[in-house]
Amino acid sequence: MAYEQMLYNILEHHRKNEDISKKVYRYTGLIHAIEFFSQKFNLDHIEKYIFEFTNELLLPDQIAVFIRKNHEYKLMQVNGYDKEQYTIKYNESFDEIIKYNSGLLRQTNLKTYFSKDIFSDFECNFIMPLIMDCELYGFIFVNRNNEEFLEDDEIIANALMNLFSTSLSNYKYFKELENVSKQLNEKLFSLFAINHSSKALLSSLDLGALYRLSISAFAELTQSSFTTFFLYDSISNSYKLMSLKDVYNSSSVMFINLYPTKSIKDTKIRILTDMSNESQRNQFYDLFEDSREILKDVKISYVVSLLKKNRLVGFVTLGPKVNGNKYENSVFELIESLASSTYIAINNAKNFQKTNMQKEIINNKLTRLVKLNELMKNINIAGNMEQLIDLTLSTLSVFFGVTSGFIGLYDNDKDGINITRSINIDGNLTHIPLQDELLPLKLGEKIILNSEADVENTFAPEIVQCFNDTYSGALFVPIFVDENELKLLGVIGILAIKDKILGDEENIITLESIANHIAPIMYQFISLSKIIDQYRPDYQAVFLNDLKQDVIEAEEFYLELKIIHIEVGVNFTFTRINTDKLRKQFEKVYPVDNMNIFVISFDKEPVNDIISILGENISCKQYDYGKDFNSFEEFVSIYS
Repeated sequence: MAYEQMLYNILEHHRKNEDISKKVYRYTGLIHAIEFFSQKFNLDHIEKYIFEFTNELLLPDQIAVFIRKNHEYKLMQVNGYDKEQYTIKYNESFDEIIKYNSGLLRQTNLKTYFSKDIFSDFECNFIMPLIMDCELYGFIFVNRNNEEFLEDDEIIANALMNLFSTSLSNYKYFKELENVSKQLNEKLFSLFAINHSSKALLSSLDLGALYRLSISAFAELTQSSFTTFFLYDSISNSYKLMSLKDVYNSSSVMFINLYPTKSIKDTKIRILTDMSNESQRNQFYDLFEDSREILKDVKISYVVSLLKKNRLVGFVTLGPKVNGNKYENSVFELIESLASSTYIAINNAKNFQKTNMQKEIINNKLTRLVKLNELMKNINIAGNMEQLIDLTLSTLSVFFGVTSGFIGLYDNDKDGINITRSINIDGNLTHIPLQDELLPLKLGEKIILNSEADVENTFAPEIVQCFNDTYSGALFVPIFVDENELKLLGVIGILAIKDKILGDEENIITLESIANHIAPIMYQFISLSKIIDQYRPDYQAVFLNDLKQDVIEAEEFYLELKIIHIEVGVNFTFTRINTDKLRKQFEKVYPVDNMNIFVISFDKEPVNDIISILGENISCKQYDYGKDFNSFEEFVSIYS
């Protein structure tokens, strides 16, 4: 008996020591769990180690962890049960678990919240709720098949449940704090960016650069993938797309004008329009004509309106965010503020541009006056009619940008304009008759043809063809003097001016000033020409005298002296030969009468040059000194 008692005492002592060891192990594990879950983990780690510590410290035969995903609880981890995938639909009664149960869910109240089907698939001793703040984040089914859970097991289970809930709630609080911190940082950054963007916008005076800068600022601040900026244009009475930025297509270009269905004063719109809201979307589209079709390629999630005195002066459209996230409400406030700064900057730039334009107009007028003064000086030094016309036409081309035109003299016998000099007009056009449409020129009135069609309807096709498609209209200014009655001397005809409108008032005034200035000079040249014609030199005597001297020089210096006799026609004519072109090539030209011209030359092939100047319809005879004649007297004898 003593032996049996001793053996019992030994076994009892061993059992007590074993129980103490188990308790020490489990409480040590619980301390490790507290230490572990006090750390900061992501949600996946927390879910994983909830299963690990529960399985390790409670030693269940069966365990299943369910985690809430949207509106259902999914089986995430399992051991002992024969289910690998399982879903429990969310039930509103689950919310009562948090309100009315402060601990584990035991057999007595499990049926209140879970159906029989669930219990048949997941038989359990109790369920451990996983609480995140005030929400049921999940639950753990725990079961032992042959051994009941004792008081120590329940203490450990409750401790783990509270520890898990604390860890999950801490995670939620930390994430919320992290999000608030992130939002604050983003708002601070956005405010900082808006401050610098506003400074950059207000300091920019170039409209093109301003539009590019503003759309970049809108896109960067909002992370919008497709951003547009519309402004009201008073000229077209429409909302015009000023700039856009497509993150996924940097070369994207659009030209859009939205015409309001109502007056701009009556156009009412909310500051922020959510295009995912059908009512707000329809209200926005109804503001503009055919806007649904026009804006079909513009990706719009939100519209931020720019209002001034309750009038819609512009708006910014934002597409989906690049990162796929939703827009924060604070972003729209920032965009509205930036849009207001942009509107002010654009108005400043427009006013500056308008001031510069007015300054440029004044400078252009001054420059035009200076050029006109230079032209007058040049005209005053012209020695003959040809120089006068050349100087005038060259000045019109160089200083005033005339790219197509002519100056012609009035031919009273043919009742038309003889074109003497021209720019970009076919040289075959030498005469324009004064038909009915051009008769006002005789009365000193200018004629303006505002289009190509007007030119083609006014002139014959063969004349229009000679204009070489360089005309955009026509402006004809008469050159005349008032000698008891108005006398037309010529016409300045302009068909095109570079970067300017023909009928512009400044162009007309300039051309009329030039015509008025050259008119008396031209009249004097015409009068002088008549006087010269009456007192022409005796070219026969001059020719013979020069020839006598040239023969002496040719003999003395061994020069190749050539005499060319030009016969213009076989019948006598009263029309005098124009030798101006010939005199440019040859110094010694002698029109002895209206049919014969003599030229003294020391060139090798003078006849070829003469034919190229006067044409092939003339007869040329060349007499070489030392070959056809050897003295002055011998040459004279040829014509005796």
